Amino acid sequence: MKTILCIDDDPWVLDTLRQTLLPRGYRVLVTTSATAGPGLLNHEKIDLVLLDLNMPKKHGLDVYRELEATAAVPVLFVTACARSFLDGAEKFRKQYEKELRAARTELLAKPFTLTQLYEKVESLIGPASPSEHPEESSDEPVPWFKRLLQLRLKRD
Repeated sequence: MKTILCIDDDPWVLDTLRQTLLPRGYRVLVTTSATAGPGLLNHEKIDLVLLDLNMPKKHGLDVYRELEATAAVPVLFVTACARSFLDGAEKFRKQYEKELRAARTELLAKPFTLTQLYEKVESLIGPASPSEHPEESSDEPVPWFKRLLQLRLKRD
């Protein structure tokens, strides 16, 4: 069974990722601790890391560097900070371009659909099991983003 480690400071995001990936046949470990990831790689066989960029105690790119120093593992940045990777953010992109090309990395911008999540995960590590048939995907935004958007609209 392929194992995915999800690192995000928001427990709600972690729970949603876990709930969407478990039925696909992946083993899912979650942590809100930006410092726990590299240690987990020493004790667990991790096939993929889903990593947030903006976390309060340590930036995701710092965590990424530590993960790369521990073991070569593909990383999927799951972030609302996708603008940092767009062509317009030239300074930021150049600063990290060499690092991000050194390993298998991808970016999944929040909000995302289940189809987008499954496609990115499978492009990096393949399906959980070659014999399993994937459950129906959805082009609807992940439910927690719908709720977050509703709350923000009410606030504004």
